[in-house]
Amino acid sequence: MQPIHPDQVRYIKLGPANAWFTACRAQNRIEFGYRDIPHELAECRDWRGVEARFLQTGVSPRKVRDFTR
Repeated sequence: MQPIHPDQVRYIKLGPANAWFTACRAQNRIEFGYRDIPHELAECRDWRGVEARFLQTGVSPRKVRDFTR
């Protein structure tokens, strides 16, 4: 694996305890882990739809806002 030399660094949590980091870096992609949310809702920025889906999965209203943001 070649070293990287970023100009800036941003933190993205890649799974519990960063468990997805190695796979994400190897495959040059980012996984967020929101499998219950259809990609189309986020793609068309239907944030109310995203919130509704989170609520259906039992996420608390406070966490729904955090997750959607």
